[in-house]
Amino acid sequence: MQMRRVVSVGLLGSVLGCSDPGAVDGFATLGAADDGGSSTSGSTTGGPGDDDPTADASTSGADPTAAVTTLPPTTAADETGFDVPDPLDCVYRSTTFDAPMQELDVTDPNSDLRLSFSVPGLPDPSLVQSAVLHFDAYDADHPGEEGIIEVNGAGPYDIPADPGNDNGSSQSQVDVTGALVEGNNRIDFGPGPLDRTFYRIGAVELRVVAQVESCDAPDDTGDTGNGVQQEMHYSEAEYTGRNNWVWRCQPGFDYAYTAANAKHVPTDCEGLYAPDGSAHGTAIFHFLDVVEDDYLVEIHAYHTWNRNPNGARIIVDGVTGLVQQRSDAEGESSFETAEWGVAHLAGDVDIVLDSSQGGYASDAVSWIRITPL
Repeated sequence: MQMRRVVSVGLLGSVLGCSDPGAVDGFATLGAADDGGSSTSGSTTGGPGDDDPTADASTSGADPTAAVTTLPPTTAADETGFDVPDPLDCVYRSTTFDAPMQELDVTDPNSDLRLSFSVPGLPDPSLVQSAVLHFDAYDADHPGEEGIIEVNGAGPYDIPADPGNDNGSSQSQVDVTGALVEGNNRIDFGPGPLDRTFYRIGAVELRVVAQVESCDAPDDTGDTGNGVQQEMHYSEAEYTGRNNWVWRCQPGFDYAYTAANAKHVPTDCEGLYAPDGSAHGTAIFHFLDVVEDDYLVEIHAYHTWNRNPNGARIIVDGVTGLVQQRSDAEGESSFETAEWGVAHLAGDVDIVLDSSQGGYASDAVSWIRITPL
C-alpha cells in the first residue's frame, strides 16, 4: 500500500568513483565509509524477569555514506558537434554493502519472500554502456536452481552457483545491462524451484561503464524540508503470527517480542500468546500520508543478550536492513533506540519487523519513528 514506488534509501548510499590506474579491475573504490546500524542508549536498565528466548537466527544488515573522488574525463565531439564524455568505470554500492549478509531460508518455491537491496545514485540509463551486478554469496551450490535475481522488476536472472560452494563463500557477477533506472535501483533475491532454498547474500554493488563526466551521484539528496515526524507504538501495528508475540504492556516496561516458550504466557497482557515453537511472526507498521522527504528510521526496543544474533530484520518501504538488538554481555539488558538508516519516503509507507524467517530467534519492538532530515 505505497503511493510512491521508487525509493531512494540511504544509510546513506555509497557511490564509488571512476577508473584509476591503481584500482583493481579498472574500478576505483574511493572513500568508503563503514558506519553500520548504530544504537543510542535508552532509558530503563534491567527488567522484571525478562529472559525471553532467542536461538539460531536468520537475517541481515545496515550501513552509511561514502565520499567520491573522480578523475577529470576527456571529451570527444560526436556527430552533432557536442562534446561527449569518454566512458568512465563507476561503482555504486548498496546502502547495506558493509553490513552482515542477509539470509533467505524458505521451504516454498513460490514464496514471495525476498532479500532486497537498494543501490542509489545511478546515472541516466541512456548513458550506461554496460552494467554488471556484483555480490558475495554463501552456500550457493545448486546451479540453475539456487534462486533468482530481479533488478527493478526485470529478470529473473539465475543466481550463479557451483556444487563446490556448499557451505562456503563465493563472489558472483551477473550482467544486468538494460535493467537499470536513474537514481535508486532495487535488487531482489528470491527462492529457486527446490523444496528448500537457503543462501546468504551481501556486498551488493553495481559496476557500470557510462558516458558521464563524473561518477558522483547528483547533489539532490531528496531532502525537501517538508517532512513531518511520525511515531507508531507496537500496539498500533498489524500482526501475523500474533500467537508468537508477547506484549508486556507495563508502564515503563512496555514492548513486544517474539518467543517460543510457554513460560511467557502469563506475561502477555492481552492473553493472545500461544506459542507454536517457531517464534515466527511479523509486526507491520502502516505509516499513512507520509510527506515526501528523507527520513531517519529508528526502532526503540528492549535489548537483551538472547535477542536474534543476526539482528532484527526491518523492511522499510520494501528495502531490508538489519538492526542489532543484542546487549553487550550476558545478563545485561536495557531499552535502546537503534537507527535503521535513512530512506526517502512518501505517501503510505509500511515498515515491517519481520521475524518470520530462518530458525528460532527473538526480536523486539516498543515503537518505530521516522524523522525528517
